[in-house]
Amino acid sequence: MNIAKKLIDISSAAGCDSVKFQKRNPDVCVPESEKSKMRETPWGKMTYLEYKYKVEF
Repeated sequence: MNIAKKLIDISSAAGCDSVKFQKRNPDVCVPESEKSKMRETPWGKMTYLEYKYKVEF
């Protein structure tokens, strides 16, 4: 929640009138064939499913 509040404050300071947040469940959104594929990320090498969880709120 703190990250969302900071993003709202920054957006407001930049002149935005509204902010939209969208939450997804990676277990539902990531295809089964992609979940276990390895990839390089800013946090190191991990599965695509682990990566998707890292980038969600």
